[in-house]
Amino acid sequence: YMRGRPKQRQPEPKAGEAPPSPETLDAAARHVWDIAAADLASRGLLAAADHPTLRKFCELHSLADRAVAEVVRDGPTISTPQGRVKHPAWLM
Repeated sequence: YMRGRPKQRQPEPKAGEAPPSPETLDAAARHVWDIAAADLASRGLLAAADHPTLRKFCELHSLADRAVAEVVRDGPTISTPQGRVKHPAWLM
């Protein structure tokens, strides 16, 4: 059974089988996808309709990890000509 538009159709993974990660994810997001998708699929909780939400979760998880790494590297505030301000990574 195929779902989606004709050019975007992909076969549904078998029950309990995790779908492959989207090619658009970076390595960190792909790692989160592999873990989360396998866990959800093994419990029967991952449907095709959930893939966009899982993709966004993985992207945001990767972004948060990068932001935290910047803050850890630079500290919670940075120096500017106007004085010390909150690190811009806090705004991500």
